Amino acid sequence: QQQQQQQQQQQHQHKQEEMKIAEPPLENKSYENDVEEYVLRQKLQRLRGEILIGITRSMHFKHFDYTNMAEELLNIIRHDIHDDPLLQHKLYPILLRSFSKQTLSSSPQFRSIENEAWCAALSSLEQELDRLQRHSTVEEDEKEDEENLSDVNDDDNHINHGIAAVQNHPEIGEEERSKWVDIIQAYEGLLKLSTFSRQENVPFVKAMELIVAHGGTPSPEVALNIVQNEYPYTTTKTTRSILQSIIRLQKSKSPTQPDYLIDSNTLELMASCVAKRGHRHPITLIWEYMSLVHSSLLEQDESSPLCSLYSKPSEGLYEIAIMTFAASGNRDHLVFSMLADMEKEGYKPSRSFLFNLSARLRTRSSVRRLDHAMHMVRSSLKRSTHNENSDSIEDDGQLMIYPSTSSLNTIMCAYADVGLSAKAIELYNEFEELQCNPDENTFAFLMDSALMNVSTAIPPNFVTGQQSSLDDENLMSWLETQTDAADAIFDAATEMGFGSNKHLLHSYVKLLCNVGKVDEAMYLLEERLDGSEKISLASFEYAALSQAKLGKMAAVESIVIMSRQAGYESGLSKAVVERIKRISSTLCD
Repeated sequence: QQQQQQQQQQQHQHKQEEMKIAEPPLENKSYENDVEEYVLRQKLQRLRGEILIGITRSMHFKHFDYTNMAEELLNIIRHDIHDDPLLQHKLYPILLRSFSKQTLSSSPQFRSIENEAWCAALSSLEQELDRLQRHSTVEEDEKEDEENLSDVNDDDNHINHGIAAVQNHPEIGEEERSKWVDIIQAYEGLLKLSTFSRQENVPFVKAMELIVAHGGTPSPEVALNIVQNEYPYTTTKTTRSILQSIIRLQKSKSPTQPDYLIDSNTLELMASCVAKRGHRHPITLIWEYMSLVHSSLLEQDESSPLCSLYSKPSEGLYEIAIMTFAASGNRDHLVFSMLADMEKEGYKPSRSFLFNLSARLRTRSSVRRLDHAMHMVRSSLKRSTHNENSDSIEDDGQLMIYPSTSSLNTIMCAYADVGLSAKAIELYNEFEELQCNPDENTFAFLMDSALMNVSTAIPPNFVTGQQSSLDDENLMSWLETQTDAADAIFDAATEMGFGSNKHLLHSYVKLLCNVGKVDEAMYLLEERLDGSEKISLASFEYAALSQAKLGKMAAVESIVIMSRQAGYESGLSKAVVERIKRISSTLCD
């Protein structure tokens, strides 16, 4: 028995020694305990996540209870389970959707929590998708040659990177991959919650930009609903984000899918809002979008009325774009190219628009800018042959524009306004060579140049009809030359049927009065009473004031009668009548 006990004790000692030898070091033992703790914590988190999902889906509390519960859930999602992105972004869409079911939009605390939840969800989602995209890009870059990488377009390849990165990620299994795709689609479904009343509080535009940039494809109804709810487009950044998202969707859609059609009135409103702030990039995006829609609609049906309704810029959109590019100072080639396109589409720029455009061109820099614009027009005609199907061509990488009547009128008006009447007349003489036909605005701007030349060069005493010490033969000869030039301009306009244009007639009347031929101006008005266009009241008033300065009150009464015959029943304005009375009393004294 003693021997057996000794043998058992020896065997027990040997087992203990073997266990000591096989026992892992302290570090490994601690590591195993940490792993077990981590696995347990992950299980508890997933269990708590499932509980939170159930709680979030069944949240139907009162105002105080719901607001506090939503804030508590948001803190748990953001901080307690941040190391489990799948669970985190399974909870976010459910929580965000629960906000739309509540009727607490008037509560500042509710709006604050809702906005905070949306911003936190989008920020976290963007970080996770960018992380997956970086891993996916690294794997793809190892398989490609360095030469091919230099030709990659970042904007085009960024489309579908989110879903593509999830699908191509080497460390993501099939189950986890499908979960991430479902998460992106869940966020895409949240875009349907957009309403006009919630657009200011909830960043739907940012959500659409993020989802579209990472492969999401919301339907045209959902995307265009967000576009409409963003009215009145007061933020340039938001407008640019909307246009970029719609352009990406339009580029990525298949030919069988419907187009993302934005009506021209909405585009014009967008352009108007960003133009007020001097931003031209959104306007460039509008033109890119309309070009994409035009190509897509032509592929479907060339005779479709949608082509002219959605892909043809309106006259207002043309004017906004032209004025915006003119204000930038280095986009004159686009200005004149758009003027040519505007005429091609059948729009005729108004005189006031051309006048404002010329004022913008001449005030942004010196006369050299006008000379450079004229050089572009001339050189484009010399370097190319006229193409009836296009108003602009590419030459040596630069956009060359064909001359148009509106472009030449704009330059002529700018020359006239700075007193360069010789250059304005020189430009008029080149109309035939540049294959352009003058219109009524052409002759009106020419007459303005002659008037500007006369009214700024003659001594003031001579303008008022009084004798001047400078009234010598040279001055009279110069005046006759200027008057003959104005007569020639008016005769040419009359031959082409523009003699009754009120702007042309008004400038001609002022010129005749300034050179002392007031009676001729009066007779001219009398001859044009039966013209096709109503004479401006300002023309009668200017002639009446000129006659009053000469003391011819009978002629003033005749002009008042003519103004009433022209359709102005009350005759001259009260201010002009009072001024004539003061002049008459001064002359009598």
